Amino acid sequence: MFWIRNTVVIAGTRPPSTASIVRHFLAWVQWAGVEERAAAASALARAFLHGGLTPSLKAEAGLGLAVLVDDPCPEVRRALAEALSCANDAPRHLVVALANDQSDVAAPLLARSRLLSDAELAERVAAGDAVAQCAISRRPGLGPAAAGALADVGGNEAAAALIGNLSACVTPDMMRRIFERFGDDAETRGALIARPDLPPGLRAEIAIATAKALSEFAIATGWLAASRAERMAREAREAAVVSIARTCQGEERARLARAARAGRAHDGGASAVAARRGT
Repeated sequence: MFWIRNTVVIAGTRPPSTASIVRHFLAWVQWAGVEERAAAASALARAFLHGGLTPSLKAEAGLGLAVLVDDPCPEVRRALAEALSCANDAPRHLVVALANDQSDVAAPLLARSRLLSDAELAERVAAGDAVAQCAISRRPGLGPAAAGALADVGGNEAAAALIGNLSACVTPDMMRRIFERFGDDAETRGALIARPDLPPGLRAEIAIATAKALSEFAIATGWLAASRAERMAREAREAAVVSIARTCQGEERARLARAARAGRAHDGGASAVAARRGT
């Protein structure tokens, strides 16, 4: 039976003086096991947030939470992060501390806590690993600063997750940066194509890149002769350009024209290589 259940959680139990609560807790955590401390962290956070504590008792419980933030076991800190992740009235200084902890601890808060600003999330993207970046990229309503950081420096997995997050503030320029960085990855291209707000010009560039990748794969595996693979890729590219051009205007049409010229230049270079090889 946890100390918190004997002093705070069970309704109808008279708690000890508030001055003694943290002292009792500090003594208890010295010998309690990891699983017990993790369960106590969750229970204490729920009591703090939803237990209807008096102001003085809530202040004491807050001090107990501060002790748990420094627990040496990540399982305990993770349990606390989970319990605080959806609370708008959680102690912000504790949320910030846990959000800057190791990624598996911070992930629940990075994914959900509304107490973290867009700028703080952007900084975490720059400093974080794939776990932290992916947690942020899937966050509902992700703001432009964090989304922009993911587009600029996020890893491939995080970028793909961001593309799939239709509630995030992802601009056409961000989509283009992601394509420029990870356009060789089929999963990234597929995620971009699935977005309903993908600019037409970029859609054409992705279609051209996909046709090129398929042609190169067919040639490399010997599935098709080089001349036939290149012809099929050219026909697929031209059909995509014609179809997409109908929806383009202004700068998008200019970008589409540049992409089509680049595709034709690639075809010419590939044909020259094939000719030298005697195919």
